[in-house]
Amino acid sequence: MELFQNDDAGYLTWIERHADGYIVNLNTLGKNHSMIHTSRCGHLYEPEPTRTHTIAYGKACPQDRQELIAWAQANGHTLTECSSCEPQ
Repeated sequence: MELFQNDDAGYLTWIERHADGYIVNLNTLGKNHSMIHTSRCGHLYEPEPTRTHTIAYGKACPQDRQELIAWAQANGHTLTECSSCEPQ
């Protein structure tokens, strides 16, 4: 599990190396609003130089789903799945 906050370069590097990973978008509204995406979800994967990725929302990036579930439970996050990429 890697966490990214104010580190767009690290986040985009992680995405490039983990095409089959997951991303939890950590919402500033709290732990009940965290959304899980695949690492190639169009909502999050746009490596444009003018777009920021980890400034407003931190990212938790696990390689596999079991790691994600364990991390969410240990840190009190309720996860909602993205309806576009359906990370199942």
